[in-house]
Amino acid sequence: YVAKQLGIVSQITALRDAATGRRIADRDLFVVQVNGFDTHNAPWDEGTSLLDDALTGFKGEMTKQGIWRDVVVVTMSDFGRTMTSNGLGTDHAWGGNYFVAGGGLKAKTMLSSFPASLDEGGEMDAGYGIVIPKWGYEVYWGPIIDWLGVPEP
Repeated sequence: YVAKQLGIVSQITALRDAATGRRIADRDLFVVQVNGFDTHNAPWDEGTSLLDDALTGFKGEMTKQGIWRDVVVVTMSDFGRTMTSNGLGTDHAWGGNYFVAGGGLKAKTMLSSFPASLDEGGEMDAGYGIVIPKWGYEVYWGPIIDWLGVPEP
C-alpha cells in the first residue's frame, strides 16, 4: 500500500514542463499513510520490511530522476509504544521512533541520543514500559521548515 502511494508521488515528481524540461513546482509536499502500527495484539514485524522495501524503491526512483538530494522523507506517528509486552503486543505510550531521510542530509547522523538505560526504574522510565521522550517530535520540523525556505513570522 505505501509502495503504491510512493509510486504515485514518483509519477508526480517526474512531471516536467514540456518546453524547458524543468519541474513545474518549486516545492512539493506529499503525505502518504501507513497503517498497522497499533500493535496491541501482535508485533508489526512484516510491516517494517514492507516500509523498508517501499522507501528503498522510492529512493531509487528519486535518484533516477536526479532529485534525491532535493527530497526529505519524514515519519510521524500520533503515539509511541511501550517497551514491554502486554502479553500479545504492546500498548500506547509517549516515546516513539521517528526518522528523517534524504539525499542532502548528513549520512548516519543521529540528532538525539539513546537513553543510557531502558531498565525499569531508569531515568527515562515512567513505569509499565513507558519511556519519557527527551524531546517532542516537533523538534525536527524547525530545520525542515528552514530548508523549505519558509520565512520567519
